[in-house]
Amino acid sequence: MLGEISNGMNILKFIKGKTPMQHEQKGDLHFASGAWGKAKLEYDTALNKLERDPAAIGEQTERLHEKLRSSKEALSRQHLVSGNNLFDAGYPQEAREYYLLGLELTNDEQLRSLLESGREKTKSPPADELNTSTVEDMPAPDDMAEKEVISADNETYFNALCNTLPQDIRKIYKKLGQPFRNGYIALNRGDFETAVKALSRAQEDQPSDGSYIALELATAYLNLDQDEAARSLLEPFLRHHPDALPAYRMLCEIFWENGDYAGAEHLLAKIPQSLRESEAFVLLHGETMYRQQRYPEAIAWYRAALSKYGWNDYIARALAVSFDNANQMELARDLYGEIMQRCSSCAAPSAYAAHVDPFIRRRYAELSLAAGDHSTKILELFLSLVRDDPVNARIYYRNISRIYSRSGDKSEAFRFQTFADNIENNEKDGDKSR
Repeated sequence: MLGEISNGMNILKFIKGKTPMQHEQKGDLHFASGAWGKAKLEYDTALNKLERDPAAIGEQTERLHEKLRSSKEALSRQHLVSGNNLFDAGYPQEAREYYLLGLELTNDEQLRSLLESGREKTKSPPADELNTSTVEDMPAPDDMAEKEVISADNETYFNALCNTLPQDIRKIYKKLGQPFRNGYIALNRGDFETAVKALSRAQEDQPSDGSYIALELATAYLNLDQDEAARSLLEPFLRHHPDALPAYRMLCEIFWENGDYAGAEHLLAKIPQSLRESEAFVLLHGETMYRQQRYPEAIAWYRAALSKYGWNDYIARALAVSFDNANQMELARDLYGEIMQRCSSCAAPSAYAAHVDPFIRRRYAELSLAAGDHSTKILELFLSLVRDDPVNARIYYRNISRIYSRSGDKSEAFRFQTFADNIENNEKDGDKSR
């Protein structure tokens, strides 16, 4: 049985970036694999960097805002599902935390209504029913009371974040002091500079190379492109926690970014034997080969892992991407199709379910079209992608136009070509306005 990734981190592909565009690419990969929280952090970082550049306005900023909105809405829907599941299982307080997280993220009125309903049903009984206080005893709703409410919400937010961690890590984090809590909240909200300040203070209060404060502080540094600062924390941390897969992942990112593939391979060679059958190790080792464009070796590695451990969505996706980049298009298309068919989150075994990873749907549709497949099912895939990946709508409209043209429906072909042209003209106008 293949081990899972520690802390639930998806490490299918990582593109550690220095520029807003590279952070955006990393966010796209996280979004495509359903890691919406990670995608949100990357889009936040990209936007923060763009805002520091007065010339960085227009289409790229608008695109990032749209991607950020999409990731927040998707994450909010995920929190609603998690809250409902916890409430049904008899954990109303834990469910309330997820409803609160969802409300903080969404602007969709229907979704807000569902989250508010969920939060309402988890409320504690009124104070007078518990005979703990009277109206006269309660403080007036002044500014201090409002600050206390905000503080309570932050506490709930922190607890909700901790509840997504493994139980042993959760216990450690909840015992750390207020500076750590402030820093961890800031980190998860994408405010990395505030996170560094708060977590550095926490590290000063509890100096230890083995503290998990060092791991989160390194994460903040990495998101600010301060690789050496992150590395100086991660390497001592791993000496105390040689089983901490997130630390290996971040160090690999640093090595990859600097082209030090020998360093990444040396690091992975030191991973304990107990972790060598983990999903994380398989993906990190395969990604190291992939980054060096050693596609045949990466393909052989991923194939061997699937043969040994059985089907795994992340490893299958990494193999499909390797096929794709090795120009083995038929194998890539077939594997993308199989991933869609096996989608474990689908309510029905449909290869064209709208919530299958947009990246997988896009590559399957594009490769199928390139192979001469102009069928209705490929048309429907592109139509679903217009809705789910609006940033690339121009490309999808052109492909839809091609399919209609091939089928002889000139009117629809012209209509969708016009949609694509309008988007392209708007983008050009945006560029001219800069």
